[in-house]
Amino acid sequence: MERYTWNPADYAKHSHAQYLWAGEVIAKLDLKGTGSVLDIGWGDGKVTALLASHLLSGEVIGIDSAPGMVNSARGSFSQ
Repeated sequence: MERYTWNPADYAKHSHAQYLWAGEVIAKLDLKGTGSVLDIGWGDGKVTALLASHLLSGEVIGIDSAPGMVNSARGSFSQ
């Protein structure tokens, strides 16, 4: 079976609705700023960064199986 290769530019172009929805979900979470979150399938890292902005004394770990997406997210967001 051939593995799909995610294109970071296409992902960024079509993921805005997902980002808005994630923002609504994050706003409803009881994040205290000190927790830990694992973001599985972090894509371009925008939602991961949004989570991190709510966990200033906590940590967010993002993982993704697509090397291109990982490289793109690392290029856009510092650790």
